[in-house]
Amino acid sequence: MYVDSIYNQDISFFHDSIIKDSNSIYFPTSIEALFNNKDTSISHNQLIAYNVSWRKEPQNNPLEIDKQCIELLQAIENKKFKKSIKIGRSILKVCPSNFTAHRELALAYRKIGDYTNAKYHELITIKLISAQMRFGNGSQERPFNMNNYAELMTYYEIVFRCKPDRAGFLKLKDGRILGALKCFSAGNNEIYIQYCDMTHCSPWLKEGDYTEQ
Repeated sequence: MYVDSIYNQDISFFHDSIIKDSNSIYFPTSIEALFNNKDTSISHNQLIAYNVSWRKEPQNNPLEIDKQCIELLQAIENKKFKKSIKIGRSILKVCPSNFTAHRELALAYRKIGDYTNAKYHELITIKLISAQMRFGNGSQERPFNMNNYAELMTYYEIVFRCKPDRAGFLKLKDGRILGALKCFSAGNNEIYIQYCDMTHCSPWLKEGDYTEQ
């Protein structure tokens, strides 16, 4: 069950000469300024470009951010919305494009009546969904481009209304590491495997943390 990419764009477009050019609209610092100013003009391509640059040189352990995302989801489930906001904002400080944080902050702010912030995070959530579909379809050849495992889980829960299970890390013969999840399709009565590129997690993974192809 691989979703055909809406625009079938190539992630390799965001090569170093583009994302490391300080005059480019895809330069990470410029995109961070849009996040900091809650500028809703941020484009789908800028969101993906930021993910690409973040994953090339992660300044924070994505496995630790993953744990924070799980903590955020638990706080939302327990209706601890102020705690959720604190955790979500903490995640965005180190990973401004984090899908889970934006999605759950939208819900938490709405629950406490802060509709201005809720609408901002809702808009970014919608843009992140569209951005992912432009550059990936969840297959091994075109995995989604997220920064940690929890984002992939949240993405499938929201977009495809399923309850996916983590299937672990898979190291491919070409050296890439993918995060896999099992997603049950009620319509087809079948379980599908979906993937996200997690190669940037390599420095924090040891042998045994992943299965080799």
